Formats: sequence, C-alpha cells, structure tokens
Amino acid sequence: MISRLMTDPSVRKHLGGPVAPDELAARLAAYVGAATLFSVVRRSDAAAFGLVVIDPETEPDGHAGGDAEVSYQLLPEFWGHGYGRECVIAAVNWAFQNITPMPPVVIAITQEANSESRRLLAAIGMSQVERFMAFDAWQVKYRVDANALARATS
Repeated sequence: MISRLMTDPSVRKHLGGPVAPDELAARLAAYVGAATLFSVVRRSDAAAFGLVVIDPETEPDGHAGGDAEVSYQLLPEFWGHGYGRECVIAAVNWAFQNITPMPPVVIAITQEANSESRRLLAAIGMSQVERFMAFDAWQVKYRVDANALARATS
C-alpha cells in the first residue's frame, strides 16, 4: 500500500509526482520504525488505504519550525467518503494529547492547487496563515490549535 501511495500519479499530483523507482526503497526505509506514522485502516474490513504522519514542522529553508506538522495520503478509491477528515482529526488530536511538550499548534502545508486538501483542512478548523512558493508551486500553510480543533469537530 505504501509503495502504491508513493507511485500513484493521482495521489502524488500535488506532492511532486510519483516517486522514481530508484528512490522508492529509500523512501520506504525512512518509514520503518517511525513513531508518528499511522496507517489508515477501515474498521469494517481492515483495508489499509492511507498514511498520516505527524512530524516536527520543517520550514522551507529546512530548519525546524517548533510546531507539529500533519501530512496525509489516501488511495484514490477511498477519497470522498470522509476518511481523510476522520484520520486527520484523529492524528491532530493525538499530537495535542501525546507530544510533550504539547505543540501550540499543528500545521499542514498543501499546494494551493489542491482544493480538496484545502477544504479538508478548513473543515477541521485550520486557518490559512501563509502562502509561499516552494517546489515550483504555490503552497499554503494552515494551522490549528487544540481549542479551534475542538470547536470545529464537536
């Protein structure tokens, strides 16, 4: 499933394109043992269809930003069913409850062109705080604190 997420053109449309075959093994190895990587699994049949990662924020210049960052990928046939919203809320809640010291906010960055991801982030109470150019495309940074997340998801 992870290999498919990394090579599927639809999944990777706003993530720099499919990972090249010669890079795939290194990318997969980076996930092994990652403490803040979560598989997205459907309860009804245990189908694994996505990943959610909580990492320290990385600024465009490569330096740590101090907040936690959520990122996510789901297989296309599972889009549009509310799974993305559910798993991102769960991961962000996990970050606020388990990272010590608690991050003041959790951020997410997506390409400005990724309207589906932007709608998801807004729906869970994230506010757009920045727009910047990176990776040859406009990016949008969102943030949410624990109170705003609770208000938006209650």
